[in-house]
Amino acid sequence: MPNDEFIKLIEKRKNWVISSKENKFNFDSILAGLYNDPSHFIYEILQNAEDANAREIKFELFEDRLDVYHNGKDFDLKDIDGVTGIGISTKTEDLNLIGKFGVGFKSVFAVTETPCIFSGEYRIKIEDFVIPSVVSDSEQVDRTLIRLPFNHKSRSSKEVFTFIAHKLENIGLKTLLFLKNIEEIKWQAPSSSGHYLKSSDSLKNIPHTKKVTIISSSLTEEYIVIERPIKIEGKELKVEVAYKVGEDKNAKKIIIPEPNSKLVVFFPTEKVTFLNFVIQGPYKTTTTREQIPLEDEQNKAILEETANLVAESLSVIKNLGCLDTNFLSLLPINSEHKKEEICPVIYEKVKEKLLSEELLPTSDGKYTKAGDAVLARGKELTEFLDKDDIQKLFGKKNWLDADITSDRTPELRDYLMKELGVVEVDFESFAKKITAEFVQTKSDEWMIDFYSRLSDRSDRERSILRTKPIIRLETNKHDAPFDDKGKVQVYLPTETKSKYKTVKRILTENENSLKFFKALGLTEPDLFAEIKEFIVPKYQMDNPAKDEWYFEDFEKLLKAYETIPGNKKDEFKKELLKASFIDSVHNGTGENYLRKPSETYFNDKDLKEYFNGYHFVYFVSDELYEKFEEERLKSFLKDLGVEDKPRRIEIVEPLSQEEKRRLRDNNGWTRDIHQKDYEYEGLDNFLQQITIKKPYLLWKLLLKNIESLNSWEAEKFFKGEYSWFYYSQQNRSFDAKFLKILREQAWLVDKNNNFRKPSDITFSELSDDYSKENPNIDILIKALGFKPDIYDQLPEDYRKKLEIVKNITPEELEKLVSKSKEKPSGKEEKTWTPEHEADEVNVEIEEVKPDKIVTPDLTRQGGQTDPGEDKKPTTGYETTEEKTSPDKKAIGEWGEKHVYHALQEKYKKLGTITETDSGFKAVNTSNEEFEIIWLNKHNDKGKGYDSVVKKNGAEIEYIEVKAKTQEDAELIEVTGTQWEFARYLFDKNEGEKYSFYVVLNAGKENAKIHILKNPVKLWQEGKLYAHPVNFKL
Repeated sequence: MPNDEFIKLIEKRKNWVISSKENKFNFDSILAGLYNDPSHFIYEILQNAEDANAREIKFELFEDRLDVYHNGKDFDLKDIDGVTGIGISTKTEDLNLIGKFGVGFKSVFAVTETPCIFSGEYRIKIEDFVIPSVVSDSEQVDRTLIRLPFNHKSRSSKEVFTFIAHKLENIGLKTLLFLKNIEEIKWQAPSSSGHYLKSSDSLKNIPHTKKVTIISSSLTEEYIVIERPIKIEGKELKVEVAYKVGEDKNAKKIIIPEPNSKLVVFFPTEKVTFLNFVIQGPYKTTTTREQIPLEDEQNKAILEETANLVAESLSVIKNLGCLDTNFLSLLPINSEHKKEEICPVIYEKVKEKLLSEELLPTSDGKYTKAGDAVLARGKELTEFLDKDDIQKLFGKKNWLDADITSDRTPELRDYLMKELGVVEVDFESFAKKITAEFVQTKSDEWMIDFYSRLSDRSDRERSILRTKPIIRLETNKHDAPFDDKGKVQVYLPTETKSKYKTVKRILTENENSLKFFKALGLTEPDLFAEIKEFIVPKYQMDNPAKDEWYFEDFEKLLKAYETIPGNKKDEFKKELLKASFIDSVHNGTGENYLRKPSETYFNDKDLKEYFNGYHFVYFVSDELYEKFEEERLKSFLKDLGVEDKPRRIEIVEPLSQEEKRRLRDNNGWTRDIHQKDYEYEGLDNFLQQITIKKPYLLWKLLLKNIESLNSWEAEKFFKGEYSWFYYSQQNRSFDAKFLKILREQAWLVDKNNNFRKPSDITFSELSDDYSKENPNIDILIKALGFKPDIYDQLPEDYRKKLEIVKNITPEELEKLVSKSKEKPSGKEEKTWTPEHEADEVNVEIEEVKPDKIVTPDLTRQGGQTDPGEDKKPTTGYETTEEKTSPDKKAIGEWGEKHVYHALQEKYKKLGTITETDSGFKAVNTSNEEFEIIWLNKHNDKGKGYDSVVKKNGAEIEYIEVKAKTQEDAELIEVTGTQWEFARYLFDKNEGEKYSFYVVLNAGKENAKIHILKNPVKLWQEGKLYAHPVNFKL
């Protein structure tokens, strides 16, 4: 029943309406248009129920009305006065209540003209916005019912029904999130319904924190809600933050983003926060509660408190085990958010918190401060570098969670590096920090893991490590695999013990570890590598000492020499010749020294006897003979120049000017090039101690010096050499100093055991104890200058005849002569015999470039009747007279042999030559191979040329040899095949490849070679005379 106070309220409201209308106030447009969304009244009714401490609220939607039930406190007169007044609220003194402006309820007038309230003793409807009146309705209600008939003047029932139905369907679970009282919302429409339940559980030992679960028929959402008490105008209030809870793929609880969240003032407002979580607080709002004036000082203070709460909530999330990279990524870390109104404050507070407390997740599941953290670009760094490692290398304490990467969490990574100053370490920066001291502390297992991981790194990353001390050696020390110049410093281990640095064997037994070593470029060293790096330099030092490694070193040198590839042998030999590595005994003191091969002799009985009393030589020690098989040892040392016979020693013994002029035949001279004279080591000492037996030893040793030489080299052994320049280099030989001594001393023993000079006796008068059948003995006899035997005094042609028939009996000889008379030969032929063999003559070779031929003018001969001779030009290389050679074939063969010998001498200067079946090969220091093929070496088969020169397989020169027995100009025969091939090359612009090698003075000591290169060109230029010319038709 209406009481007196209620009746007075009705009268007061009616009078107010009359007055308003008289003053033409249009509250229809003012109140009904307060909200942009006409269905916003749903939130206002929810607020009304929340403020009435309701636990449940239900919306029943009919086509003509909406009924709202809740079980909150019944309306009293004060509440009726509040909802019917304008600017009047029963909640103005209680800031904890939501609807404190007294305007919110008026939003129902967007859908109805006469809202009804059935609550407690009141059953009223409200007309003209403010006038309550009693409703005579028999409907029984045991709780509050707010009924909204769809009788709006400008909106049809269908329109209102539609947008209310849509609002109810989208009311959302978050509507319940921050409500203190309401725990259940139901709604029912003719064809659909919804039901939302909320449960809240405070978390033990974590104050001001609760877990809120909101359930609907199709969805369940869980939040961690954290609150922070604040005071406003002396009232105890609170700000809140809610983080949505989800699960990862392993069903672990994690915090997940709540995108596009709006600021909540008990219910969501229209203010977008740009945060990935929800914040709520008692912010001042506009009258409609849709917007928040953040510039308001009170709101600024509340926002500051909200920022403090978000920062403090990080510790709560950490305690809940949810502070991971997912959570950090949803914090306001994007610098773009600084431009928004709400984010900057929270951004700075979170940053301060992360810098000051251990809130960043580490790779080992713990937390660290930003200043103690380091990021890894690549998870593997965190797996094998522990805390001690990063402290030593980077001065930091903890790896951050390896899930923080540029591809998975780019914003978080940038934030940590740019805002919090966290350093990121990649493999390259780690590699640059590695020191020997660092890896020294690591176990073999750690090193194997380290190497295995490196096996899959890029070549560029591995290249950084080439000069870092990362390789553990067999000695457990560490070294870089290469030095700064790229030289190898470490090798893979081999089966035998070695002095070079090798990787610790156990580290190479792991497949992936070994893969890294090989990818880095490490190899097992061959024997030559060890010798080159350690052994040879050791013995190339001044006065090297014989140590405990000596015999092992010697064995390696010996083995290497036996097995080294041919293309490396010369280089190796060159190094050994400079090394004092032969254990030798001094002939005077008997003490052991390490000497070079060129300073050492074999411990030979003959040599020991020869050098007796001579204190300037060294012999290979007996210990070397004991340690190594004798033949193997001798073969090695002999190849290096250790001698089994006295050496010929080059000395400086200047020739007199008169001697030089005589050697030059008084010809022209520009300058001297060199003089070389020789002595025979120990000869003076030997001759001073001569006994009746010693001459046989000296004879034996002299023969030994020349027995393996060709005849030309054997003759040269006893000669010195004078070289001078006059247009080209000229050479002449002279008797060496030691030969003069041997000629002048009476040291030979005759058959009567008397000492004689060589010139005083014939060879046949020598004692029969002398060896007289050795190779090149004739050269020794000639060099020493023996008195000629009767046989030797015969003319050469007589001696040759006797030599031919010496094994034929007189009877047989008579028969042969008789037969030759019975069958007379035809035309008598002369036989040509060379004075010297082709390979015994000094090589003198030059390219000649003829002057142009002056051809006489042969015109105007028509009136001549004198049948004089056909006069040919007489200038140029050839003359008019053709001289017939007594034995052209023999001369030609001699010439070819001499040219072949000259080519050998030329290519010996490039390097060691190797004989082949058809010539020889030579390899120079640039590893270029030259091959000389003498086509006529075994039989006459060369067509167009006699020899060809190849360089690395390509033919570079064709040589046709022409020989004659004198220097005077004469016509030289050239075949059509030879000339045509020369012309063929000329036409291909390769004429320089073809040359005539013309041998002058064939068979004589002064033989020389003139080279005519590109003869067709010379002929075309008029520099080569050709006669006769035949043509083919």
